[in-house]
Amino acid sequence: MLRRLLPFIAALWLSLLLVDSYPGWRDGVSWYVQRELCHAAGRGWLTEVKFLGALGANLDGWNTTYRPIHFAAENGQTEVVEYLLNEGVSANAEREWFFSPLMAAASNGHADTVRFLLARGAKVNTAYLSSEAGYQHETALDMVNRKWHAETYFVLRRAGARTAIELGVRCSEKFITCD
Repeated sequence: MLRRLLPFIAALWLSLLLVDSYPGWRDGVSWYVQRELCHAAGRGWLTEVKFLGALGANLDGWNTTYRPIHFAAENGQTEVVEYLLNEGVSANAEREWFFSPLMAAASNGHADTVRFLLARGAKVNTAYLSSEAGYQHETALDMVNRKWHAETYFVLRRAGARTAIELGVRCSEKFITCD
């Protein structure tokens, strides 16, 4: 663990030294730390996520495009998702142009992460206007159907998930909650 953390700290420290010589360096540091937080969350590097949180990184994401919980969920990093939720991040956080953490986990077939998010209050029937589906509304169940993740399909069905057609979604809003 320490072998992986020391090079990370050294690289971060050198980056901060280099960025310090440029005007507007604080914006650069903020961007760099948030980018590294998302990368660490997606890789499941819980120690690094905690370290970056201690440095002042926003665990909820610095805007709606980059949210660490989505990176962790889409890669099945349940331990990191649990840490982020315990730190106050919402299980239903929307990600601009993408989807909820539940949709991120479901679309990649991470049944354990889906179970965990459902247990922590994630909304199961949220529809999103998806470009992958030809700009049709999709729910987490639609994404699982399209990508053939059988175990995740049954987890969602047992939780009461329905497809967008079953919900009768027929409007142009980006996100629609049908729970």
